[in-house]
Amino acid sequence: MGLLGGVVMPHPPIVIDAIGGSRGDDAVLTKRAMREVAEQLSLLDPDVIVVMTPHANAYRDAFNINQSPQLSGDFAMFGHAGVSLEIPNACDFIDRIASALSDAKLTVEKGRDTLDHGALVPLMYIDEMLYDYEVVHLSISGLSLKDHWKAGEAIAAACKRSDKNVVFLASGDLSHALKRGAPHGHHPDGAEFDAGVEDALKKGEFSKLLTFNKRLVRNAKECGLRSMVTLGGALADAEHTHDLLNYEGPFGVGYAVSSHIRVSSWHTRLARRVIGAYIEEGEAPRLPGRLPDFLTKRRGCFVTLKKEGSLRGCIGTIEPTRETLAEEIENNALAAAKDDPRFAPVKREELSGLSVSVDVLSPLEAADEASLDPSRYGVVVVSGARKGVLLPDLKGIDAVEKQLALARGKAGIPEGAQCELYRFDVVRHEEA
Repeated sequence: MGLLGGVVMPHPPIVIDAIGGSRGDDAVLTKRAMREVAEQLSLLDPDVIVVMTPHANAYRDAFNINQSPQLSGDFAMFGHAGVSLEIPNACDFIDRIASALSDAKLTVEKGRDTLDHGALVPLMYIDEMLYDYEVVHLSISGLSLKDHWKAGEAIAAACKRSDKNVVFLASGDLSHALKRGAPHGHHPDGAEFDAGVEDALKKGEFSKLLTFNKRLVRNAKECGLRSMVTLGGALADAEHTHDLLNYEGPFGVGYAVSSHIRVSSWHTRLARRVIGAYIEEGEAPRLPGRLPDFLTKRRGCFVTLKKEGSLRGCIGTIEPTRETLAEEIENNALAAAKDDPRFAPVKREELSGLSVSVDVLSPLEAADEASLDPSRYGVVVVSGARKGVLLPDLKGIDAVEKQLALARGKAGIPEGAQCELYRFDVVRHEEA
């Protein structure tokens, strides 16, 4: 398993309807973006959310992990004690993170505390969409930005060694000095700081956050830089999508909402989610309203299921039959789980033992034998109404002759029959 990706979310209590009421509508775009992020996370269905917040009990020289068995908190300090949340602590995952931070020569403290509003506000949105998940509640520290980057790398390493699918939540507001009447009044550096963060989040260039002028950061009066830098370190070893859903500063404080999801996670989690939902509930779940561009294009794809390393189902389309790749993945994932004629339908008790991969195909192009390469290209062999398809890079298929013979055999095309050949590229997405 591993780190599926991360999100950046602000934490003004005013965006909680039960607290802000109609005044919260001044941040309606932030509220909408936070719901969209929560919807994306419902697709990814993580086991654990690691939330780093600037408002937990923090130390000058150490990271603090909340080890309370059950995490809970309310908004009593904002006059709303009845607005509360209780979530299980990922106790078995805390030691992995603590060990990884220690291996990176970073000091860790473990305490017991309630959830602060930096964790509560974003989790209130997420909890409306997610079920059966746990949380790690982690503070920022007074250590350097470079040490926070190292902490992110260590957390990613802990995720990679675990059997959990994890999302990192960087909680933080940007400048608190955007205009007169803001919590820290107005300073022109506030807008400059926020513009720099906005650009880094939009492009996924988190390393730029390490280069900000110290005076600029100090004058901006921010509370999110360290958690965002930690997220940058966590994302550094894989390719991710980067989506800045919204930025605004209606109350003189900058609120940024962004998602940064591992590319392969979109494909495999979409496939796994639809299979699980169908088996458990008898119907496919609704797609999130906001998807990355590559999932909205039309592409053929194959979804492959394996159990203990052996094939358990594989169904695909060499050319698209649906309006989007997301729909193509859903359709083929369901077919692989219940309609592959070689296997009985997948049962509920098998779900946890399945591995899922998604192969996305390029458009077909005409080919001849000289232009084929079984390690790189898949092949389609067509003779009349018969069509044989073979994916690339299959074990034991190391010669064009073998590839063509197997493709012909799958379609029942006699040897020596006149055929048309097509080739295609495949990008394979496997679970972390």
